[in-house]
Amino acid sequence: MARKKASKRQKFKGFPPPGQGPETPVDNEFFDVHMRDLTGVQTTVLMTIIRQAWINHSDRCEIPQAELAKKTGAGVRAIIRAVAALEGKDLIEVERKRYSGRGRLPNIYTLKMSNPYDGSLSPEEIAQLRNECSGGEVT
Repeated sequence: MARKKASKRQKFKGFPPPGQGPETPVDNEFFDVHMRDLTGVQTTVLMTIIRQAWINHSDRCEIPQAELAKKTGAGVRAIIRAVAALEGKDLIEVERKRYSGRGRLPNIYTLKMSNPYDGSLSPEEIAQLRNECSGGEVT
């Protein structure tokens, strides 16, 4: 009988209160309209793309499928299906890169949701938002 591996993951202590830790703002429209129509993998893939894009204050991110799989815990095939579904639901656009001499290049994902860093906010408002979302830590 094979022994079960001991988990290295520590017990979850809970989320910090709002404004007390690093946060990624997500529009209520996602929760109110889109989330109910997404599978679990589609939701985690979309949340990962949102986080990667907005960390860089952009509506786009470049991320390999293998990294999406690692970050979400899903297999690469599930990632491919989820990305196709998100594209079909008009939540993201995907710029697929061709193979380079050394292998496949990462895709570029563009969000089709409102973005607090899209130019509609002043630099002061962005600084205030970043301060609120990071709990006062410089990001």
